[in-house]
Parts: sequence; structure tokens; C-alpha cells
Amino acid sequence: MLELRDVRVSYSGIEVVHGVDLGVGRGEVVGMIGPNGAGKSSILRSICGLAPSSGRVTFGDRVLTGLPPEQIARLGLALVPEGRHIFKTLTVAENLRLGARQETEAVELMERTLSRFPILRERAGQRADRLSGGEQQQLAIARALLGRPKLLVLDEPSLGLAPKMIDVIYELLGELREEGVTMLLVEQNAARTIDFCDRCLVLSTGRVRAQGSRGELQSNHDVLRAYLGRQP
Repeated sequence: MLELRDVRVSYSGIEVVHGVDLGVGRGEVVGMIGPNGAGKSSILRSICGLAPSSGRVTFGDRVLTGLPPEQIARLGLALVPEGRHIFKTLTVAENLRLGARQETEAVELMERTLSRFPILRERAGQRADRLSGGEQQQLAIARALLGRPKLLVLDEPSLGLAPKMIDVIYELLGELREEGVTMLLVEQNAARTIDFCDRCLVLSTGRVRAQGSRGELQSNHDVLRAYLGRQP
């Protein structure tokens, strides 16, 4: 579904992502892990048309390289950004309506979404800035899902959340995975991401240092020592 070839990202002439290759198959959940500054968010931003990049990004049979973000979104790629970026002065319901497509099934889709996120139904008339961090994260995910994406891209969905709320978010993501939703997930929590995803890429200083399935990474001595704090 998604393929990156030799993607490079630069800011003010300084290259921060150096020739990354990445693929995500339909129905697959792929993770990217690594420390701060590894280039994870820059790669996501380049996919979504939000960062200056070179190389080639394809989504299905379409080349995304050079397309504006709004056109990429219309093709079926939805980003849940780091920090959520909801409209805090609008109500929960208004935020959700901004994410919904204008189509005949919109009412039915909104109802299904509210059934999945009961706290958002309960808080529908409340301003979004009155929600807790975990509730705001649920709102950001729900808003993305209302666009009926072919690929859901999540940047640090557990950032700043209490452990109990992180469990809630990952339970939700697990339900989406079981329903066949294709996801690309960036997290700093390496152990949880490796456990959750079908495959992961390990990044450091803008380069892919390791990649593989859950079992392959959990038996990789370098990954165990450097990213999971475990001795092989």
C-alpha cells in the first residue's frame, strides 16, 4: 500500500533523514522506533507532504512526492499528529464534523464512531480543551477515522499519557488492527511497539539501523541492548 524509496528530508539545507526505504502492506501494522531526533516524525511528515523531501513515496498506484497535504489526505491517508492538534476552542462534535467526509453514509459513520468512543458521545457538546489528554487523543483518532482512511498514520499516540490511558489507546488500536485497518505507528516506547506491530524499523540519526518482525527484533542482541535495555 505504501512504499518509500531513498527518502531524504532536509531542513535549512541540513539533511536529517538519509535515504530511508520503507514498505507497508495492506492490513499490516508497521512501527518505527528510535530515540528523539532519530527522524521518525520527519519521515511521517514527508509521507504526508508536510516536510521538504526527495526520493519517491508511492501510495497504491499514486506517487505522493510533490503533492500538497490536502490532496494526499483525499487519497486516503490520515495522520494523527504528535500533540493531537485538535481544535481546542471547538466542541467535540464540531471537531468530529470537521473530520467527516460529506457523503451519504456520513451519519451512519458518525454513529459507529461515537459507539466506538463512548466518552466522546458523552462529551459531544463540551469544548475540546476541557478533555483530558487521553480523551483528546481519542478525539484525534476518531477524527482521523471519520475520513475513512486507507492508511492510518499515528505519531506518538501515547506521548504524555498516564499508563492506564495508554492501555486504553492500545486496546483501541488493537481493535482497529483486528478489523484490518492498515497502520504506520511511530513511538518511543520500543518494547510496546515491537510487541504490538507486525514489523518494526529501528531508526537512529536519520538511518534505519535494524528492521524485522516481532520475533526477529526480540532476538536481535543490538536492539535488546540499545533500545529495550535488556541483556541478550
